[in-house]
Amino acid sequence: MLILHEDILARIFLLLTLKEVVALRRVSRHLQHLISNDKILWEHILGCEVSARSLSLHPNRIDTRTASAAQVESWLRSAIVLRHSYSRTTRSTKSRLKLDQGITWVRIARARWCIVASSDVQQSRLSVYDFATNIKCCEVFYLSGPVLAGIVDDTDSGLRMALTVGSVKPQVVVLELGIVDGRIGIQHLATLEGYAFAIHFSGDHIVCAAKDGDDSHPRLLNWRYCRDWRLIPRVSEDEFQMEIQAHVNAIASTEWEDFIVVITNKSLQLFDATNLDGLLPDSDILKATTFFILEFGSRGDRNFVEEASFEIKTNRRARSGNPLLLFTGRRRDLHSFTGALLLEKGEGGERKLRLVEARVANYYDFTRNGDESDSTLCSPLSVAMRSTVGHSYGHVLQVVQSEGPEDRPVELLIVSWSKGVFDYPDEQRLSNLIVPAKVDNDGLPMLDFLTSIDFDDAAGLIAMGTSRGDVCFIRFLPDNSWATDALETSLPKLQNNGSTISKTPLPMELEEYYGYLQDVQAGTMPEALVAKVVGTWRPRYERGVLAPEWSQDWTNYDHIEEWISPWSGWLVSTFSFEKIQIGRGIVQTYRALGTKGIIVPVAYRVTPPGRSKDNEQILLRIGKRLYVVYVPNDEAEEIDIAALPVNFDNAFNSRMLKEFCSGGINWLQYWVGDGGRFGLGRSAEVAEEIFDFLKAHPQVSSTMEPEPEKWTNSVWDSLRDMLD
Repeated sequence: MLILHEDILARIFLLLTLKEVVALRRVSRHLQHLISNDKILWEHILGCEVSARSLSLHPNRIDTRTASAAQVESWLRSAIVLRHSYSRTTRSTKSRLKLDQGITWVRIARARWCIVASSDVQQSRLSVYDFATNIKCCEVFYLSGPVLAGIVDDTDSGLRMALTVGSVKPQVVVLELGIVDGRIGIQHLATLEGYAFAIHFSGDHIVCAAKDGDDSHPRLLNWRYCRDWRLIPRVSEDEFQMEIQAHVNAIASTEWEDFIVVITNKSLQLFDATNLDGLLPDSDILKATTFFILEFGSRGDRNFVEEASFEIKTNRRARSGNPLLLFTGRRRDLHSFTGALLLEKGEGGERKLRLVEARVANYYDFTRNGDESDSTLCSPLSVAMRSTVGHSYGHVLQVVQSEGPEDRPVELLIVSWSKGVFDYPDEQRLSNLIVPAKVDNDGLPMLDFLTSIDFDDAAGLIAMGTSRGDVCFIRFLPDNSWATDALETSLPKLQNNGSTISKTPLPMELEEYYGYLQDVQAGTMPEALVAKVVGTWRPRYERGVLAPEWSQDWTNYDHIEEWISPWSGWLVSTFSFEKIQIGRGIVQTYRALGTKGIIVPVAYRVTPPGRSKDNEQILLRIGKRLYVVYVPNDEAEEIDIAALPVNFDNAFNSRMLKEFCSGGINWLQYWVGDGGRFGLGRSAEVAEEIFDFLKAHPQVSSTMEPEPEKWTNSVWDSLRDMLD
């Protein structure tokens, strides 16, 4: 019998495909031992398979130089299993928890931990769960207000969080998760008063979408040294100015190739950060050096960006070798989009930026190999209400409305994106998306009440929470898929500096509104609450500046209850405004504008005697931007909003103001959506109405499936018909 030397066998192994290597390993124990322990072989196969299949490897895998062959093989095996799971409807393992508080924010960290923020009006908790110990809650910490949003900076040096806390005034708290004296601890690093909605966090830099209730310009902070720059976007000369200036919300941000990159509602703005620390101490402005209008291939009334994410932690290169930045997201019209930004060098060595493509995903994109007859095709994601990018940026998790009578009303889809970019002069395009796979519904909570969701696609983990206290964890990988220590999942060790946040409940520092929450939910508006809230609507215009047909005497306004609501929107999204009108006007305005700022009523137009409510108009401001809201007579109808071409600082020209506020002129036509901080609020409202109906009619509910999360569209439609 001919026995080849191990060196020769190793060379032969390198010529084989993965399928052939796996088959050969089964032939004998000797070959099994050689192949299983050949690290060079598995590194070679890993490189080939990742390139050929566009596999997503976990960013927290250990250094290849210290990894064993078994660990490298487990990276590949897990990536292939997940690739298969994400390409078709597949079953998964789900774990459900029921908390006594509504969930406001969840985040998966290092493929093992999950941070869950939950709140009621008495307590705000931050809980740490461990996936490695059968979903065990390890520690609970307490804050003084609900967590409205958060972003994580996970690096080798630490695991930090920038959380927006809904206290009396907006604030971002910077925290660090790790091991303190042998136990899990969260240390407090900084409190950034007045800031809200961090959209980028890396090292010393945080980008926030709003400050002091104004989201006109995002803010770049060096949070360690208390430096703050307003990021001033550029506007195209031929672009309709009102559309841009009235809506400049910052959606997403990142740092790339010495640029601060920001996606706003309709543009991609780049700020040169090469000499950021060299700016004068009193300089608080950073102007965009380059910008791109996100046309998505066509002009439309509702193609404004509502959600977006950049690829991070990857030094991606185009096929030409130039640095590449990928981004994806969802527009206000609920269509998905993808894009790529390329950095080139000119003949003189200068940096040249080019938008390779920004386009909306269409029907063709969601077919396999462009074959529209493919029977496995899922519906295109034209009705995505929420879009979450996986940690490896290889997949996108979509929360979608389903139309089929036997589908659940709200479902989850996973879209794979190979991310290949052609940037040669004769071919500049992104590769097509791959057919989405539907996540199996069994075991999921009612997604109508979804408040937060996170997706670690390379680890096969989804975490989600609802306003009804449901926490659900989904696993797509079987147990023991990873070799021991194949991923760096441990928490960093922290020095005990005495700044660990509280492990006992703290007094809640909430807006006055929440002290009257039971009254509000019952449909009454206490005069004491009105007086306190109206007292915060400052500054006011001096007498003589405001046109005479406008009034700030809110005590004489008949519908003041429609404009009382907390800036945070917390707990409000589940209110049924069909039953109570409290806060209806301002909540609908938040939803329509999708703003991250604070809406402040300025004045109301005095209705002349004999005129109906159809003529009612409310003047609002966000920072210095002014809007007029037209209030319909029919309370079931949506409000109408117009942006004014004057700022809050301007003295009112009565004739101009009257012209813009008459005749229903609407500069923001077709902008109305259901976005911003309220998310799936309208869907939750309808569900709550139906639950109240069933509670009052037990003869109907007794004949139905007891678990509402299992009801299909046909069931919900029949219940809506009963309400009508």
